[in-house]
Amino acid sequence: MQRCLLKFIVDENLNDAFTDTLLAYPEHDLQLTSYLVQTHHQGLELNADIRELVSGFKQKVMFEITLGEGECQSIHKYVKAELPHAEFQAQLLPLLSLEA
Repeated sequence: MQRCLLKFIVDENLNDAFTDTLLAYPEHDLQLTSYLVQTHHQGLELNADIRELVSGFKQKVMFEITLGEGECQSIHKYVKAELPHAEFQAQLLPLLSLEA
């Protein structure tokens, strides 16, 4: 089975809700990593608060979960069902084996 890295990028204000949702995943205990990231883009001023305008970036949180490829789709559907109004980005990256 192909191992993958499932990444979610969410606004900083969704950190607690997203963490709680992932930790409550009913199938099994997910081991996840989260860290703060800075997003930079044109048009930041359209929906930025004063702190973001001064700093020049929007603070977001990146969640990473390593798991089998088949389970990624069910976790993505679970998150969308549990947090239907939350806006987030999801990325799926295949992992290469370091074993020779």
